[in-house]
Amino acid sequence: SAVYPENAEVYFNRAYDIARHREVAGVHYPSDTAAGAELARQFFEALEGDQTFMELLLEARKKEQK
Repeated sequence: SAVYPENAEVYFNRAYDIARHREVAGVHYPSDTAAGAELARQFFEALEGDQTFMELLLEARKKEQK
């Protein structure tokens, strides 16, 4: 979603659907889903503080706009 922010809602909805199906299948608990979402949020927040990551992200966005 950081490279294609216009599709962020689609990506997050799909991730939720996948997580929910894993709960229904009995291979994850709702707490697993919540913990995974929080871990991803914290991880991306940490990456946003890294200059190299941000430079690569901006480069990827530029390539996709061409």
